[in-house]
Parts: sequence; structure tokens; C-alpha cells
Amino acid sequence: LNEIKIHRSLNHDHICKYEHCFEDQKNVYILMEYCENGTLATMLKSRLKLEEIEIRFYMFQVLLVLKYLRRHKIVHRDLTLGNIFLKDYKTVKIGDFGFAFKENDNEEKQGLICGTPGYYTPESNLPKYNYKTDIFDFGVCIYYLFGGKLQLQTSQQSYDFFTLHDFQVERHVKLSEDAFDLLKNILTLENKRLDLDSIFEHPFFNKGKGLSKETFPDYNDKDYMDQIDKLTQEFQKS
Repeated sequence: LNEIKIHRSLNHDHICKYEHCFEDQKNVYILMEYCENGTLATMLKSRLKLEEIEIRFYMFQVLLVLKYLRRHKIVHRDLTLGNIFLKDYKTVKIGDFGFAFKENDNEEKQGLICGTPGYYTPESNLPKYNYKTDIFDFGVCIYYLFGGKLQLQTSQQSYDFFTLHDFQVERHVKLSEDAFDLLKNILTLENKRLDLDSIFEHPFFNKGKGLSKETFPDYNDKDYMDQIDKLTQEFQKS
């Protein structure tokens, strides 16, 4: 019921639309907008890693959603590649609000450890959640799309690792300077983690860093730049 209450209150171009729900004697069913191209998780499984320009484009759309949720004081708490759906190969949609909560709405819910193995935040060990929980998972998604893998199978592992170590990159993962700096400042303890506006202004997402010189695979350059301009305007308005 909490998932339904939150999901049907949301209206954003990059959130799967809530259609309606129904139930039988055993289950409650939630009908959502159909996203015919699977998820970023299925895309990653088939390709093993994505190009940086693709990652920037997809995750900028997710950044728009996080700012929207922040404005409405909603924390998703389960932002994973499996919950980022592909409406088409240019448009992502966030779904699955089963772990979401509204800040200050239900203190009891914040005391439960939740999430997906591989995405646990350091503060989930307490457990403690706020909008920076989603920012950490946002960074994990980016790292996975580059072909990396974080060993965060329990909340305690995540807490121990980020308390004792700085962000470390596996040898086979190739990151640009901008990508490394972004992830280093997201995949860290909560009090050191970038906020949403700082992420938007970061050179990794800032369109002034030579996006026009890059080629988005299989897509027309002009169309790509038009989309980036549109997304940037949406972020600035939100």
C-alpha cells in the first residue's frame, strides 16, 4: 500500500507511469507503463560495459528523477540497474518503489535494513537513510555500467570498506579523469558525498566538457545534443 501511495503520486517523464492496481485472495498487482527494451541491467549483461557517453546520457536522466524525488522528499532506497527501465534505447524510466519512503512520514520504516546486495550504502549499517542514499546507489550504477563490480554484499561490508578505504578501481575498469573524480566523491561516506546540484555541475555531466566532439553509438549527433540541451533545461527548471 505504501508503494502504491507513493508511486501513483509521482508524475515525471523518467518515472514509469503508475496505471492502476488490483488484487485477488493472494496478491496485489500493480500495473505500470510498459518499457519494451528491458533494463540497464539486461543491457549491461549482454554488453559487459557501456561507453562513457552512453552512461552520461542515461544517468543524467536518472539525475533528473533524483532531483524530482528530492523536491517531494521521497527516497527510493533501491536504485539499481534492474530498476532503471528502457522505454526505448534513448529513454530511461525509474520503477519499483517498494522500498521508497517519504522523509519524516514513517520513522519506523527508516529503521529497517533494505536494498539490494551490491548496492548497500555505508549508512545502511546503522540503518539510516536519506536522499544521499539514492546518490550513493546512483554512483554504484555508474560504476557497474563502466564494467566494474563493488563487493557490497552486506551493509556491514559496505560500512567497513568505506570507513577504512577510499574508492578503489579494479584494474580492468577504464575511467576518464572526470568519471573517476565523480565516483570518488559519490562512493564515499555520507558526510563527504556530493549533493545533487554538485553532481549536475561536475565536469562528467557538464555539457561544456566537449560533448559535441563525441559520438553517441548508433545515434545521430545532432539529435543527441538536442536531447542533452532539453535535459539540461529540465534540470535547471526543477
